[in-house]
Amino acid sequence: MKKFLLLALFVFTLQSCELESDDPGWLPELVRVTDIELPEFFEEGKSYDIEVTYVLPTACHIPQGINASREALYGSGRRKIYVAGIAAKKFGEPVCQEESDDLEKTGSFRLVVDEDMPYTFFLWTGIDEAGKDLYTEIEVPVGEPTTETQE
Repeated sequence: MKKFLLLALFVFTLQSCELESDDPGWLPELVRVTDIELPEFFEEGKSYDIEVTYVLPTACHIPQGINASREALYGSGRRKIYVAGIAAKKFGEPVCQEESDDLEKTGSFRLVVDEDMPYTFFLWTGIDEAGKDLYTEIEVPVGEPTTETQE
């Protein structure tokens, strides 16, 4: 999870570097994923555009898109995909007083299915009282599932 935040911070910092500015800056943060559009199964060798819905914490946050990354470059970790929404808020801003009915946002990422084993998606849903990241886990098989008939 820390790699999500570090990557988001790095990307956002690259986009907002200005040495002489009165702007207080923006801080990226992970936001809750509420929905993901996945097929019933993947076909090996194909690529898929995966749409993700996430919710901004307040009307003072601005959407920054989706962070989707594999757990590892090799082995079974390649098939473990961690997904979180990214939003940003102004650094040092007091409690948000704005209201909005438009906090739900969507974004997408492309996944190339290059292995014949199931892919597992971990959707970031928040942090528990102990500071541990919480995920919803969804597994998608590769190859059309077979239906066995009883005779």
